[in-house]
Amino acid sequence: MKVAIPTLENPKLVLNKGYGGGFGAGFQTGNTFMSKVFRWMRKSNENLPLMSYAYAGAIFREHGHEVVALKNKIDPTVDLYLIQPSMADYNNEIRYIRRIRQETDAKIGIIGPFPKAMPHLFENNVDFII
Repeated sequence: MKVAIPTLENPKLVLNKGYGGGFGAGFQTGNTFMSKVFRWMRKSNENLPLMSYAYAGAIFREHGHEVVALKNKIDPTVDLYLIQPSMADYNNEIRYIRRIRQETDAKIGIIGPFPKAMPHLFENNVDFII
């Protein structure tokens, strides 16, 4: 089985899904020149990968599955997408999940504290919530 662990980046948002107890925290910087400079500096110098993705990827690999990390992409050869949505960008992430559903036959699962606390936002678009 091929498992995708995707990262969806919103170009207008500085976001870290690991902040806020796993709910994610983000902010918009605006469109002025200085705002764009600040956003670029923050995004290029602060890259904290999600530990939940590392653990999930390791578990799937340990059981013989192929794991791929995607960034803003949809791969039609993937069998399972495992996504951790955030409170700060869930509307954008739901649009991404719907695109996956339309463009592939893959199963879609979401993980993390935010979907656990607010499953009604996701349950119509995914196969399972952990």
